[in-house]
Amino acid sequence: MESFLLGILVLVTVAGAVLSFQHVGKLSRMQTHIEQLERRLRAFEQKSASSKPSPRVESITAPKRETSANDLGGVSKPRASSNPSSPPTLISYLEKHQQGLVNAIKGNGLLWLGGLVLAVGGIFLANYAIEAGFVSAELRVILGGVFGVSLVVASEFLARHRIRFSIYSPAVCAALASGGVVTCYAITLVAFNYYGFLSPFVAFATLAIIALGSVSLSLRFGPLLAFIGILGAFVIPALVNTGSNNIPLLLAFISLVSLSGVWVAQKVAAVWLWRVSFLGHFLWALVGLLSTEASHFVAWLCFSVFSTYLFALVRTLGWSLMATQDQGMSLRNLFSQRQQLAAISLVLIVIHGFLIQYGSNEKIWISAFTLSALLLVAPSRHSAFDMWPALMLVTGLTHFTMLRPAEGPIDLSFILSGKYLFSQLLAVGLCVYGGILARKHNTQDTARPAFWLYMVVSPVALYGVSYALAPSKVTDVLYGIWALELALIALMSALVTLKVNPQIEKLSFSVLANACLTLCFTMVLDAAILSLALAIQVAMVSIQSAKYRVALPDWLFKALLIAVLVRLTGAPWLADYSDEHIFSMHWTAVVYPAVFLSLWLARKYNPSPTLKVWLEGALLHVVALFITTEPSYWLTGAYPELFLASYTEKVFLALGWVALAVTYWHRACVAQRLAKLYRVAGFILMVGAFWLHLDISVVNNPFVFPQNTGGNAVLNYMALQWLVPALLLSTLWLPPWFRVLPSSASQIKALISGACLKGIVVIIGLFLVFYINSIIRSLFHHGHVEFRLGFGQAEQYTYSVVWLVLATLTIFLGQYMHKDIAVKFGFGLLTVVLLKAFIIDMSSLDGLYRALSFIGLGLSLVGIGWLFQKFNMESDRPRDQASPEM
Repeated sequence: MESFLLGILVLVTVAGAVLSFQHVGKLSRMQTHIEQLERRLRAFEQKSASSKPSPRVESITAPKRETSANDLGGVSKPRASSNPSSPPTLISYLEKHQQGLVNAIKGNGLLWLGGLVLAVGGIFLANYAIEAGFVSAELRVILGGVFGVSLVVASEFLARHRIRFSIYSPAVCAALASGGVVTCYAITLVAFNYYGFLSPFVAFATLAIIALGSVSLSLRFGPLLAFIGILGAFVIPALVNTGSNNIPLLLAFISLVSLSGVWVAQKVAAVWLWRVSFLGHFLWALVGLLSTEASHFVAWLCFSVFSTYLFALVRTLGWSLMATQDQGMSLRNLFSQRQQLAAISLVLIVIHGFLIQYGSNEKIWISAFTLSALLLVAPSRHSAFDMWPALMLVTGLTHFTMLRPAEGPIDLSFILSGKYLFSQLLAVGLCVYGGILARKHNTQDTARPAFWLYMVVSPVALYGVSYALAPSKVTDVLYGIWALELALIALMSALVTLKVNPQIEKLSFSVLANACLTLCFTMVLDAAILSLALAIQVAMVSIQSAKYRVALPDWLFKALLIAVLVRLTGAPWLADYSDEHIFSMHWTAVVYPAVFLSLWLARKYNPSPTLKVWLEGALLHVVALFITTEPSYWLTGAYPELFLASYTEKVFLALGWVALAVTYWHRACVAQRLAKLYRVAGFILMVGAFWLHLDISVVNNPFVFPQNTGGNAVLNYMALQWLVPALLLSTLWLPPWFRVLPSSASQIKALISGACLKGIVVIIGLFLVFYINSIIRSLFHHGHVEFRLGFGQAEQYTYSVVWLVLATLTIFLGQYMHKDIAVKFGFGLLTVVLLKAFIIDMSSLDGLYRALSFIGLGLSLVGIGWLFQKFNMESDRPRDQASPEM
């Protein structure tokens, strides 16, 4: 190890010496050249001054001076314009580059090289203290410590006498100080780990003093020492294990180190130093959670408060927390406060990590009050913290789930104690808090609409979640009290609506009243009504927004729409909703149309153009969900189970997914910002439909395995399996045929690649072939289509005749519409029909019947060819060519 370090030291020293001599040689040559140029310049100026001509001579000899200027590399212009190419400019150019070279030699490169050498020397000294035996171990350690301290003292001495020692860069002193700090670290660890001269506590304290001393030196010598000190301080608890498991002491030490790092980071304007302190601070906090005990609650609570102050509040409010700002910020600007949000989020994770392990009701209540003070007071000081009350709402819901209910009979006292008392106090408190601050800042310059949102959402969320999570034996008593309190809130909100004047206040209190009343009715009804209640809220808020002419943020409506659509999409797959009925009808037959009506009203009255696009997409989604779910329930009596579905259930499920995919792809053509989302969702649904058709159209095809396809030959499950999906997919291939659609052919081609469109055409053709053949086969076999039933002669002829007619129609339609691909497809289909007729249909005929069959087929082909040629000639004739008069 020693030889390896010695080799590195020699290599670094030799490289530094070579670079120094090389630059010194270049500097000497450059200085000599500059002195020669300066002598030539002075001689040239003296010669020009002694031979200065009179005005008359100057006018006669002006062309000669111009020639002289040209000879020197100038231009034939007045003298003033020839100065840029004169010799003094060359001298200044060389002086500039010479100065850059001098700065490079005197710069930080060689100085930090020297600091590295000193640090390696300190490590060598520590290594020597281990292996050498000339003096006692105690003396070797003392000498190493003296050497490290001497380097730090020397750096301070040189810093105080910079002019005396011609030191023009602070890197000289910083390099010496860094080497001294590293040496002190190494010697202390040797004395503790190898020799055992120091107890764990003394070693811990010594290393902490060295780290904090390094941080303090950074204010004088630069941020590198702060990095060494902070990093060393964070490593100390891992290197020195006292064995006491003293988590409060660890948290205090980490807090002190982080405080030093953040303070120095602000002093030297080093953001990376703040990040190092942030990471070390919370990494040790997460490690401490693994070894903590229930008695450490106060330490963790104080640690959380201090962490919030240091990493979240100080950056915005300053060390004294005196900065204020009342002007509201946009949602994007609030999310841009990433450092503050990250800090408060980690604080909440840490304190809840402790409460999950050792949380009692008393500790949860104390934590809730403490966090409320942090999360609710900060927004009152500065608008950058306007998202913190939302974190308080989430924290309150988390605390509610963690609290244990009171023991005893379930009566009024039970509801007014324990976790249910907590939800009531928090709901009313956040509602009042939001209303007070919203009215306080309800001016054009200081408007902060987030508080109106907290006023409305808090009671609805807390009362609703607490009721939804309550056991069934509690809900009977809980509903009456919750409904009474919500009704009182709604009544007070309605009275305030009549008295306030600003439109935003009228709208907010009106929405609060409607939300509370809606929640009252929702709690007494089934769970499926909650989606309808949310949709009604979207409609009511849109109508009231138009009535009071107040534009609410679009993201609020988008969040409600996402909640409604997610619930409506996932509910049919949940077992809890399978037997729900409303007015003796299955819930989807009532909820889906009602939600559609609510969203249509919101689309009509909401003033936001962007939100109208979202609402249109939501309406299409609800329609597709209704088409997907209701026919399946009406015909099968249940919703399909994805992995245990029967043939008929898979048919309806595949049809619904194809309908949704096609709807999303058409919507993507006009959705602008949501185009990518619609395109991806449509692709996922199409892949799911393809997976289902691999089963019902390939593996378990009705032509191969007996399936219950329905008794009717035309309107049966195979029409839903093949015909309807083919028609839906054809809207992608030929959108101009469907004028009611918002998309165009160019938009569809831009959305879906050409190869994918060709694949869709192939699928459409296969589906139509399957369906048409199923009709023919059902007619001949009384609703059955399996191949095992065999093929009769009349059935074979029917296939040929039908496909001959279809091929002919395809050719003529393709020619009429100038679609070459349709014409080619028609001729290809005609070829297949002819081959079938020759190979299969006529193989069993002989004699006169075979002759007549060939004659009839030939005449048919001749007639088709003549009609096609005549039609082709008429379509190619110029339109302006007049027909001959008779």
